[in-house]
Amino acid sequence: KMAAQIEYDESGSTTYYFLLSIFGLLLLPLTYYLLPKKKTKLELSLACKCEGCTVKAEAIERRRPKSRVKTILKYTVLVGAWLLLFYMLYRVATMERTQTFYDPYDILGIDRSATVGEIKKRYRELSKFYHPDKETGDEETFMKIAKAYEALTDEESRKNWEEYGNPDGPRATTFGIALPSWIVDRKNSAFVLGLYVLVFMVALPTAIGIWWFRSVKYSTANILLSTQKLFFHFLAKMNNVPIKRQIAILTSAQEFTKEHSVGVKERPIDNIELPKMFVDLPFVNQKTKEPPFCAPYALKARILLHAHLTTLDLHEELKEDLYHILKITPSLVNEMVNILQQVWVFAQYQRGIPSPSVESFENSMRLSSMIVQGLWDTQSPFLQIPHVDESSLKHFRTKKRHIHTIEDLSKMKDTDRRSLLRTLSDEQYKDVLTFLDQFPHVAMEVDATVEDDEDVHKITAGSLVTVSVSLMRTSLLKHCGQSVEELGMSSDLPNGDVSMDTLPAEDELDGREVPMSAPEAQKIDQEVSRPKAWAVNKKKKKVTKSAKKISKHKKKLDKKTESPRGGTPEGDSKAENGSTNGGSVLRQRKKGTVEERSKNEGEQSSQEEDGDNEEKEEAVDDEEEEWSKIQKDMKKNKSSPFTEKSTDSHPVHCPNFPLDIQEGWWLYLVDKKTRKLVSPPQKIIGLKETSSVTAHFKAPPKKGYLSYGVLLRSDCYHDYKVERTLKLAVHESKVVETKQWEDLEKEEEEEEAFEETDEEGESEEVESDS
Repeated sequence: KMAAQIEYDESGSTTYYFLLSIFGLLLLPLTYYLLPKKKTKLELSLACKCEGCTVKAEAIERRRPKSRVKTILKYTVLVGAWLLLFYMLYRVATMERTQTFYDPYDILGIDRSATVGEIKKRYRELSKFYHPDKETGDEETFMKIAKAYEALTDEESRKNWEEYGNPDGPRATTFGIALPSWIVDRKNSAFVLGLYVLVFMVALPTAIGIWWFRSVKYSTANILLSTQKLFFHFLAKMNNVPIKRQIAILTSAQEFTKEHSVGVKERPIDNIELPKMFVDLPFVNQKTKEPPFCAPYALKARILLHAHLTTLDLHEELKEDLYHILKITPSLVNEMVNILQQVWVFAQYQRGIPSPSVESFENSMRLSSMIVQGLWDTQSPFLQIPHVDESSLKHFRTKKRHIHTIEDLSKMKDTDRRSLLRTLSDEQYKDVLTFLDQFPHVAMEVDATVEDDEDVHKITAGSLVTVSVSLMRTSLLKHCGQSVEELGMSSDLPNGDVSMDTLPAEDELDGREVPMSAPEAQKIDQEVSRPKAWAVNKKKKKVTKSAKKISKHKKKLDKKTESPRGGTPEGDSKAENGSTNGGSVLRQRKKGTVEERSKNEGEQSSQEEDGDNEEKEEAVDDEEEEWSKIQKDMKKNKSSPFTEKSTDSHPVHCPNFPLDIQEGWWLYLVDKKTRKLVSPPQKIIGLKETSSVTAHFKAPPKKGYLSYGVLLRSDCYHDYKVERTLKLAVHESKVVETKQWEDLEKEEEEEEAFEETDEEGESEEVESDS
């Protein structure tokens, strides 16, 4: 038995192979991730070039020089890593092969077809030349030549070479380790041990400890736990929290303090600029003494957020502070909605906590879109459109023009819309079309079911209702059958030099009313026509096994009440009369009785077979129905629960917000009669084209007709929501009849009694026949 032997890498060949494979696996995806992504021509052509977007792009570009050193360092390290990879490839390609097969013919320098004489002759020549006593001698080479000669001439050595690849026979198993031998050298043991202690016992625990003590202060949403407690404390106090109160709660977050925020700082300019802004910001409530709203950090954040919503011009240093405030505000608003959900759940089961109203939830959602668009809740949504200001809003609603929403504007004919916005240049009008093409239109389909029930569309009192919502997102301009590329730019209309105040009257413009609705074929957002919930389909009742047994018993009892011979009373009288006629008449009676009995038994067996076939067919139908239901559920939920949902959505047109963000949505259910929340809001991200969402709520304990509102609200576009009405008819809950043991025993007794009477009847027939 040969012992195992471990060999360390002396030449470094295996070490380079190991490092090259690991290094290449890490470098390739890292390079793909770090390389800058170029925008496509379509993205560049559809980019908005309005003044707000241009200023925003310049501001983002100005912030990049601060990180230019990091960018240069990043690409320098990346280039150096690739150079190191090429160097390792070169070393591997030019490295000698240390692990080669033993070949005595190669050592002696002869052909494999050489004879024994040629082998001896070659050995003598090489041994004389490399003999250690000669001037040209080399002891190591001489030993190799002698071993090769022995491997070719000695029978045992040749056999070992052919079988084991070595003239000396089997050798110890060797394991190569891709580490240089100096690591296990005794001379370097103190250095290696010290490095091990430094890395694994000092540096690694320190890094983990620092990470832990920092991360333990934050929630899974990267929000400070102290901020969550503060939000819960103030939001649980009131039933209806207005928007201005929510702004005060939002700006009191601990993220804005000096201990946790790097960007928001106390500057000398604050004492000069902030008091001047109180005149233009009457709702800041700077004189409040309620902590923490009166804290300097909270007051400054509140003033800057009010200035952002009012679009005030700020000092450059204050703009930098506002940038850091707005950067974390969307996540804080989202956390406020989550805290309101927690308060709503606590209020359902705990007294003393007021349940948040629907208005509180909607105010938090509106606050998100207000901050993104830089508008107050009382301002018009049309101000989101590029180059549209307060002075142009009066032309959207006139005697002949009734444009109430952005969708109404997109549904107009291009000539009428261009006439309305004729004060804009062609480039500005193209920005408007770009905005309309970027603005979302969401079609929503709603269906309510009760899962794991016989009739899934029948809502009973107290049942768990599942509301399935299908969302389909398209461009608003595309929904109206238009596109930016196809719409022509009219250069004949006046632009730029015309003021909105000097526009001619409506009669002088076109003399006709602006169309307010698109063709019926384009209205994909209409509700899917389906029967009302209270119009329950009358389905064929399924016959249970117990009912089938009862019917069989009834049939048997009905047969038993008939004559045992299956004949009529006349036949019976004839038989009685025929008993005096001798044996012939008796034989006829016996023959007729046997035939009738076999006929009855055949009918009974055929009926039982028909019943069994019906049971089998109904079982197959039930299985097919259950399988079709499973397939339907699988189609509805195509995505596996283990696959991560994509968060990629559509970019948002928000020139007043300093960052590029993507669309997000909230879905919630409201009782339209009581105006109470039925299902709390769910955050939907990654709505690229289509998405499916489910919401659950408990049906009321009493029957009746109910009307719910299913609402989808945007977190980035001001005052944009989609609402569908869900009407339900709640029926009385079914009384489930459970079969008791007494009923089962009673059935068994009836079956036994019936079998006994059947056997007695057969015995009487046999006696009468005999």
